[in-house]
Amino acid sequence: MLELAPELEAALLADHTVIVPTAQRAAALRLAFAARQLRGGRRAFRSPDVHSLSGWLRGQRSRAALAAAPRPLGASEEWLLWRAALCEAAATLSLPAPPGLADVLRRSAAVLYAWHIPPNALRQAASPEALLLAHALEAMDASLAQLDAAAPWRVLPELAAAPPRRVPMFAGFALLTPAQRALLAAWERRGTPARQFGGGESAPARRHRVGAADPAAELAQVAQWCRARLQADPAARLLVIVPDLAYRQEEVRRLFDAALDAHYPRPGSPGDATPYAVEGGQPLTHYSPVDEALRTLRVLASEVELTEVSQWLRSGFWSRPDAARRALLDGWLRTVAPPRLDAGQLLQALQAAPPSLLAHADEVTGLLRQLLGAFAAHSPASLRIWGERFGVALALCGLRAGAARRRDSRSQQVLQRLDELLQECAALPDLLGTVGAGEAVAVFARLLARTQFEPATGDAAVTITASLADPVVRYDGIWASGLHAGALPGPVRLDPLIPPSLQRQAGLVSSDAAALVAQAERALATLGRSGAEFIVSAPAHADDLELAPSPLLDPYATDAEFAPDAAIGLPQFIRASRRLESFVDDTGAAWPAAVPLPAGTRAIELQSRCPFRAYAQLRLRAEPLESPLPGITPRERGQMLHRALELLWQRLGDSVGLAAARADHTLARQITECVSQAGGEVLRGGEETSGLAQLRRAAIGRERDRAARLITALCDLEAARTPFRVRELETQHRVMIGGALIDVRIDRMDRLEDGTHVILDYKSGRAVTPDWDVEQTTHPQLLVYLRATEATVSALAVAHLDPKTVVFRGIGDLDSRLPGIKGAAGLWSQRLQAWNEQVTRLAGDFLRGEARVAPAAGACDYCHLHAFCRIAEATVETEEQP
Repeated sequence: MLELAPELEAALLADHTVIVPTAQRAAALRLAFAARQLRGGRRAFRSPDVHSLSGWLRGQRSRAALAAAPRPLGASEEWLLWRAALCEAAATLSLPAPPGLADVLRRSAAVLYAWHIPPNALRQAASPEALLLAHALEAMDASLAQLDAAAPWRVLPELAAAPPRRVPMFAGFALLTPAQRALLAAWERRGTPARQFGGGESAPARRHRVGAADPAAELAQVAQWCRARLQADPAARLLVIVPDLAYRQEEVRRLFDAALDAHYPRPGSPGDATPYAVEGGQPLTHYSPVDEALRTLRVLASEVELTEVSQWLRSGFWSRPDAARRALLDGWLRTVAPPRLDAGQLLQALQAAPPSLLAHADEVTGLLRQLLGAFAAHSPASLRIWGERFGVALALCGLRAGAARRRDSRSQQVLQRLDELLQECAALPDLLGTVGAGEAVAVFARLLARTQFEPATGDAAVTITASLADPVVRYDGIWASGLHAGALPGPVRLDPLIPPSLQRQAGLVSSDAAALVAQAERALATLGRSGAEFIVSAPAHADDLELAPSPLLDPYATDAEFAPDAAIGLPQFIRASRRLESFVDDTGAAWPAAVPLPAGTRAIELQSRCPFRAYAQLRLRAEPLESPLPGITPRERGQMLHRALELLWQRLGDSVGLAAARADHTLARQITECVSQAGGEVLRGGEETSGLAQLRRAAIGRERDRAARLITALCDLEAARTPFRVRELETQHRVMIGGALIDVRIDRMDRLEDGTHVILDYKSGRAVTPDWDVEQTTHPQLLVYLRATEATVSALAVAHLDPKTVVFRGIGDLDSRLPGIKGAAGLWSQRLQAWNEQVTRLAGDFLRGEARVAPAAGACDYCHLHAFCRIAEATVETEEQP
């Protein structure tokens, strides 16, 4: 349990105000006080008056004694004013003004006044950085005067003139700045003494030093230690220090989720206990309710990617339509909408939804119309007005803390923080200017991204922090990790905008190496008194960099090593789970013999590539989502080419007709006419479906020109063939193979002079040479076409129409059948027999539900089912077999 020093407990019982450095330290102090009262048998007691320094200062500004003083700036308002001041100062000095520099200016101003560095000294230094800060401060002073507002970085001198009603005690401050010391001295002179708590005397901690191979292994050891301690004592309270926590939050959360969630809380732990809490939190945009809110505003404000609209439709705030209906609607939109669209175009597309989805599209349309009405995207306004509009729009989605929908405590806290930021925006002054919807959302997004937040978790079993500062309370165990020579003591860090000489003259600890060493020694000593067990550790390597432990760890003997008893990382857990017994079931439900196979020859093609993919994609409907592409979709391109070629050969009829059209120079005109008719039939239907015809006109024109060029190149190639007559065009057949009914559509079949036939299949993709000699050929659909016709066939080929090359790829009984293909060298009849057996086996396998994970070479390259078939795991197991 958290323990409280008697002096601190006495101060809190006496109703004194205690001020600590951070909100997390304040929460720990309140919990320790409450636990101490409960252990003493008291069920009712006054809540302690504990504040973080920043929170207490805000409260002092609002006291009645200061009611006549200028109002304090809100955090959002201050940030926006610093952005404006940066732009003004940078323009004056002809310097760049990256947006992130506004926060640097704000921090530098706080350092300037906290350490009593005269602002006039900045101009005397005359460096570009110092001048930028000086000009920005002048711009901020002008804005503050116009707004009658007080600068937060000057609050301590102003408070020196008005002592508080309650005597404060400062606890956990290793070092007070000159401004803080001056404040306490001024109060002392006015008869209001303020005290500092410097840490109580505690029993010496059990001190250990632990080594680790690298930072990841070290963090895994820490997580394992926490799990072991909590398993032994669920009421234990632990503190973990990770100095580079800001850069490793995701890794830290992943490891502690894996280590603690399944093991804590346990019987005997407090009712409101949670596994761990991270001090400082993470950007507000990392929380899903805020992410959904921001995505909603982007969809309303400007043109966005269709993928963002897809994510918006799948958000969790929707009550109607349900998730399954919205997923169907999303899948349909991917087939008809352009890659980028705005809310108005989305409305237009939704109105053209197919009958099966129209009712659900109407529900989405209804909400979208309400949102657009509240948003008024085409009306520029001040950020204050935009804050009000944002709030109304998000309330319509239920993304407000007061929404009726039930949410867990974590989400409610996140939404409450979002509400506070919206209220801050709605209170912004109009002097910040007028902006459009897109810029307003972009500014709000940056504000959300820079706002750190961690939901309150009650009594956390493990507190994770980056700070080596005084914990204020006493923990059952403390582990300080990452203490290599480069991290402890920390390197000298000079403020980038204040001249180094001024920083050293003011005595900034961060500017003095000796002061940093002394500060680090004090921090280790304080931590050693603040836990029943104190562990320090340092990694030996970071990537390929060798690290040495900090010399300050020399007094800590390596008399205890902590080695994890089991791997807790997700990769190790998955690998360990492979020892489980497995049951292999490679056969699914049989396909009804009386029903034609789904997707026709596509079923045989997929069965040849991989039985599992054929079953999953055609039987379980595990189709990939359409990827929105600009202009014309690949499906439309293929349909238009097929239709245009069908129309052209209906006119030409044979090689004689082709030669005549080339001779009288009418071929180009006929190709253009056929492409135009095909485009009108195929692409006009797409326009009507999408409801976005105006966005496709230019793309349709380009596609027609492209198709005409490809067909012209194919005609040039066909002019080199031996005489032929087109016998079939896009002809439907139904054939039974291996007991399976298959519907077949043969693109084209030509009759040659010797009475044999050539079967052609059109492809608009890149040319691939079929492999006819393997057990599973790469083009089994041609073999199905072969079975579907009773004619004598002497060649099978694919006509590839690709801008890079227009060629025939196939095989025949003789080399002369088609340009560029080779004959079977007298083995044609044997090949026909082998192909017949192959396609019969594939059809029978699909009919029986054969679903083995057995991909052909290259079949996995463009497959979307890797996560379901676990092909990577199967490959590893195969490689490990002797």
